[in-house]
Amino acid sequence: MSKIDIIEKVKALKPTVSQRVLRNHRSVYNVCFKKFKNDDFIFKPEEVKTFYEEKYTNIKSRKSNYYILKTIAISLGKKDMSDKYDTYAKQINKILEDEKKKMLEKIDKPTPVKPEEDEWELKFQNIKTTYLNMKKETIALFKQNKKSHTIEELKKFRNFAIASFYCSCFLEDDLYSAKNPPRRNEIRNIIVGRSMKIVSKGNYDKNKLLRPVSNIPYFKQIVYADYKKSAQKIHGIQRLPVCNEINVALKMYLKTHKGLINYRLFVQNVYYKKGQSIYQSEAWSKLLKRLLGYSCNEIRKTFVSKAYKTIIPQSNAIKQLAYRMGHSFHTAMEHYNKIPKVINK
Repeated sequence: MSKIDIIEKVKALKPTVSQRVLRNHRSVYNVCFKKFKNDDFIFKPEEVKTFYEEKYTNIKSRKSNYYILKTIAISLGKKDMSDKYDTYAKQINKILEDEKKKMLEKIDKPTPVKPEEDEWELKFQNIKTTYLNMKKETIALFKQNKKSHTIEELKKFRNFAIASFYCSCFLEDDLYSAKNPPRRNEIRNIIVGRSMKIVSKGNYDKNKLLRPVSNIPYFKQIVYADYKKSAQKIHGIQRLPVCNEINVALKMYLKTHKGLINYRLFVQNVYYKKGQSIYQSEAWSKLLKRLLGYSCNEIRKTFVSKAYKTIIPQSNAIKQLAYRMGHSFHTAMEHYNKIPKVINK
């Protein structure tokens, strides 16, 4: 079979589907078409499954793609094939549910640790638990769909949004792969930029959150162009993806703060006076310690120590993590890692 316009097929099946979803369907279709040279792949679910297991290490990505292939199969009138892709997706869903149950059990019953590791393991669990409690409380408040909020309620949304930049990575199964590990105080001066498409070739002098396109209600990339000078000399301007956990927090924060936030993401004294004044470094540090119980440096040290303790990585993996955290390899090993390991060169 030759290549077809899959978007038209899906639109005919689901007329109200969004442009973003349609683009996802086209992307999945094109990847499989390129691999199998034609769209007969829809009749080869087992071969597609083998291909996906090699291409996508993240099982959540595979699950999403299987559901998309299910829709594509239905749009092509291949109901029997759609059932197979649906089965693959449900199998992964079962694995994810089991992993979630195990994670919750670990939170309720922390695994005993060795005495020499108590301090950093305890800090890690404390930060993680504090963040999960903030998340649960904030989402519950958001689901009430209030027309207006008190200042104290607004602060909860702000606090959770701030915490997400530092703590969302604590929920990762593989800490080395965390998209947004905790950085320094450069989070305080982030501004909400325009779309990646508009400013892709621009020169940056500020830290910016960028959307895929202007009207998409989530952020795909964060640009760090203003952070610790010694680290910036090594890494230059950095472009990092924004994880889903941060996007969830920002969605609630920006929606509840409409009219209060213009271009600067976090504004000091926003609830008591107008203006876009930036948080001073000392005030930001105090706020962070009040929210999470630990300073920025302690959070970073705890995350690195836990990450390096879990698995002995190749030095390249440590360098990549150091890059995303905005510090050097030397800083990571000499100042942040508090549980030394032998590193394979």
